[in-house]
Amino acid sequence: PVVQSYSGTSTSTGTVTTTAPSGIVDNDLVVFVASTDWAAVGTAAYTPPTGVTELFPYSRANDTGAGNSYQAWYKLASSEPGSYTVTLGSARLTGFVIMRINGQDTTTPIDGTAGTIVTSGEPVNPAFTTSVDNCLILHSVTWDESKGFTAAPSGDSGVGSVDVSGHDQWHYRNSQATAGAHAAGTWDISAATK
Repeated sequence: PVVQSYSGTSTSTGTVTTTAPSGIVDNDLVVFVASTDWAAVGTAAYTPPTGVTELFPYSRANDTGAGNSYQAWYKLASSEPGSYTVTLGSARLTGFVIMRINGQDTTTPIDGTAGTIVTSGEPVNPAFTTSVDNCLILHSVTWDESKGFTAAPSGDSGVGSVDVSGHDQWHYRNSQATAGAHAAGTWDISAATK
């Protein structure tokens, strides 16, 4: 599987419409990611585009103060529109990205997901085990406050990012030819994060 195109948009209103990545055709895997900066206590559910399946559940870092929320979905393309909208039930800084992937198994396009929430220190992608050969591995991270991005986990290649005035969302890819263990990876940013 290969990430073929990417699009991303940010907003301060909580409702984000993003242009579809270029070249989508039926049976492409389309991955959607939303994240939000919470300056204080609070949370609100995302309303994703229609017809998607949850890929990673709604997660909120530091729900007693400043932090981020994150959620992801996917679908197999079928006569897709030119844009997609995700809505948050609150006017907060929100980033929304879409990735178009092809070459995946169209029967079982997702092998699995894993995630961690870090409220201090560098963001970390957890170790996990793939169950099939030739996996595309997507690493996705979001953080609060204005920080500089220095480096992704070893072996990763960039896909894209959105910066929402101090709230960042980054996406990188890796691959694994043979099923088995995939090591944890640490993101290097300029300061501790939430």
